[in-house]
Amino acid sequence: MIASATASTIASVDSQTIRWELENALNGNEHDLGAWMDATGAQRHMAAARLKGAGDLDGYFELRLWESAAELEAGRVERAFAAVREVWVAVDGRVPYSAQALVLSQLAACSRARGDFRGAIRAARRSEALLVAGTGDAAPAVLAVRAWLWRCLEAHGQNGDGVRTRLDRTVAAMQDSMSDGMRRTFLENEAPPHWALVHLLRWQCVDRHAS
Repeated sequence: MIASATASTIASVDSQTIRWELENALNGNEHDLGAWMDATGAQRHMAAARLKGAGDLDGYFELRLWESAAELEAGRVERAFAAVREVWVAVDGRVPYSAQALVLSQLAACSRARGDFRGAIRAARRSEALLVAGTGDAAPAVLAVRAWLWRCLEAHGQNGDGVRTRLDRTVAAMQDSMSDGMRRTFLENEAPPHWALVHLLRWQCVDRHAS
């Protein structure tokens, strides 16, 4: 038991460091994100192995989700998709709605980047439904997903009137709780970030552009 606890602690420390480094890189503090991902790949692989070895699957899949977000930002679409697909297969129907929605929003973004518009829309709609079931309309995450979904439909020449109506409902429901940053990022931005990126960056993505 003592050895197991020690291993778990080491794995936790390593993963926290890796997540901090990924967040720092995603916030634009690396000139070449792709090169940085390559240079730190062995370190991330070791941290992931330690998490698995310690039985911390939640930590492992969280790290993989971070990696997916970073790979997508770096333009490595297939790597990003593979990482988030691994997470989704593991958590589908097994974690709370909000966690499923988080992974689905990253899956939607990766699918869109791969040219799979239908897959992106399906994932985003399911993410939206799970969020609303868990929180109702008046939540920042719902605002983020609906704005992304609406812009995605518009960009592909699809009818987004129904999504726009639901988005307006969210805006009305949130009223004074919506910050100027949220308005700029999700309502005025032509390419609002998907919720996975928003969540992982803890709202630090305000005024950044992410497809």
